Amino acid sequence: MSPGSSTDSYPALAHIGLKKNLGKTPTSEARFSCVRLNVATEYLDSCEGDSRVDGRLPHAGTPDMPAGIAFSCAVSSTQKFLVQQHITTSKHQANKQLNSKQRQLFLTQPTTSNVRSEFNIDLCRSLISADIPLYKLKNKVFREFLEKYTQHTIPDESTLRKTYAPSIYDETIQKIRDEIKDSSIWVSIDETPDKEGRLVGNVVIGLLSEQYSERILLHCDVLEKCNNKTIVKLFNEAMGILWPKGIMYDNVLFFISDAAPYMVKAGQALSVVYPKLAHFTCVAHAFHRVAEVVRDNFLK
Repeated sequence: MSPGSSTDSYPALAHIGLKKNLGKTPTSEARFSCVRLNVATEYLDSCEGDSRVDGRLPHAGTPDMPAGIAFSCAVSSTQKFLVQQHITTSKHQANKQLNSKQRQLFLTQPTTSNVRSEFNIDLCRSLISADIPLYKLKNKVFREFLEKYTQHTIPDESTLRKTYAPSIYDETIQKIRDEIKDSSIWVSIDETPDKEGRLVGNVVIGLLSEQYSERILLHCDVLEKCNNKTIVKLFNEAMGILWPKGIMYDNVLFFISDAAPYMVKAGQALSVVYPKLAHFTCVAHAFHRVAEVVRDNFLK
């Protein structure tokens, strides 16, 4: 029987006091985990020859071993050797790592999920600002380039998308709110299919002032269908994002869209809720429709 086998290491576990305290041979569920063996070994290392170990090890409890069971037994130098020998086995090391990963954290202890990296958030902000998709970080050459010249470990794109992108979105929305405040605005909506064939509605807004203001992409969403109801819903959702404490209905003055029938119907419905809203259809779109009619009537 090899010293590193589980059957050979079991007598050492039993000698630590499980059999004595329980009055029977413990099952596998009642044995001390390898991490608890480390605690016992710390006592054993401080002893010479035959010694006595007293203490209490925390334990979640099983049907065979109550929670917080105490051990108290005489440990000989031979038993000490068996425990020390078990700790060097690969099985013990693997179980130790597994136990440490599953260790429950207290509320005051920091976790990897809430520890934010300043470099990661700056990297995510830079990629988004430059219109570089986050999945580009999967490119091996690009990752090696960044790691070489930044001397930082480059995170996976899913880490940036789940952990850092939402906070950047919140920061951007807050900047838009601070810029618009209670000013009058115009709103433009259009939908376009993406590469997967989904209809994506885009809401663009701008300030109505004497000075030129940049167009702002306020909201994007996937539309189940492209009709007047989904357009009205998208419009209201965008206004709710801009003014979360209450939509300023009197500050939305212009609605600009193409001349599609469902857009016209949506503009009529929105005019009821937004009393000062005026709906304008795109002149370029109107010219395009005229050109289509001319082409259909004069095929040659």
